[in-house]
Amino acid sequence: MEKKMDLRVYKTYTALATAFIQLLEKKSFDDITIQELCELATIRRATFYKHFADKYEFFVFMIKCLENQFYEKNPDLLTHQRSKYHYIKLIHYTLDFISQNEALVKSIFKNSVSAPLLSLLTQQTTKILEENLKEDIKHGAVFPASPEVLASFMIGAFIHTISWWVSTDMQMPKETLVKQLIGIIDKF
Repeated sequence: MEKKMDLRVYKTYTALATAFIQLLEKKSFDDITIQELCELATIRRATFYKHFADKYEFFVFMIKCLENQFYEKNPDLLTHQRSKYHYIKLIHYTLDFISQNEALVKSIFKNSVSAPLLSLLTQQTTKILEENLKEDIKHGAVFPASPEVLASFMIGAFIHTISWWVSTDMQMPKETLVKQLIGIIDKF
C-alpha cells in the first residue's frame, strides 16, 4: 500500500505549485527566481532545496503531479490493456487542461526563453509515453515503430501542434482540433 505523504510536505508542494503557476502567468520561466517563488509560497529557500535541486527539477515534479492528477480523475485508464481510447482520452484531458489554464500555457509557449522549459516538458512526456508503449507491447499491442521512435514522434508532433494552437489564440475550436487529432491516431 502506498505510504501517505506527510501533511507538511503536501502543504509545501501545494504552496509551491500554486505560487509557480501564478508566477508563470506573469513572467517567463527563466525570469522566475527561487527566492520569489519561495516568498510567494511563504516557505524558506532551505525548504525548497531540501526537496528540489533547482526550478527545472521542480518543473519535472509538476509534470509528474499533473500526470498523477490525470490518472486520479480517470482511473479506468490505469489498466495494462491500453487502447486507442486511452490515448484519445489523453488528448481530451490535455486540451481541456490547456483551455482551463490558457494564461499559464501561453506563458510557457510565448517566447524562446522558455525553450529549456519546453525541452523538459518534451523529455518528460516522451519518457512517460515510451513507458506506456513498452507496457502495451508486453500485453500484445503492435505498433508501426519502436516505442522510442513512436513516443518521440508523437510527443514532438503533439507539442508542436499545441504550440501552433496556442500561438493562434486557439482560433480553431477545441472540438475540431480533438476530432482531427483523433483522426490521426485512428490511422495507427
